[in-house]
Amino acid sequence: METVKCPNCGKEIVIIYEKKQYECPHCGQRWGKK
Repeated sequence: METVKCPNCGKEIVIIYEKKQYECPHCGQRWGKK
């Protein structure tokens, strides 16, 4: 697993490769390619 900094709240989040998206458990923001 790989982590990045959430651009919304600045905390670390985990990238989910299977869905090609990542979600921040702290602020609920979600990004990804559809």
